Amino acid sequence: MKVRLLATLRNITDCKGVELEAENLQQVIDILIDNYGKDMEDELLEDGELDETITILINGRNILYLDGLETELNSDDKVTIFPQVAGG
Repeated sequence: MKVRLLATLRNITDCKGVELEAENLQQVIDILIDNYGKDMEDELLEDGELDETITILINGRNILYLDGLETELNSDDKVTIFPQVAGG
């Protein structure tokens, strides 16, 4: 599946996205942390849980309205992960 990474996550990976194989969203998070290390972990997690400032969409739908990190994925799904940003 295609995983699109935005904002600071893009800076960590030096790319707009990656192709991964995973059964659920938790595996996607685990793979990203395994592949990109402590910087990715610091961006995505807080106290071992998904940071509340991270938004994840699967095919345009927020995981808050799906099964969260347990949401099952298909090979043709498009996952978008980004930190919420504020400005003024």
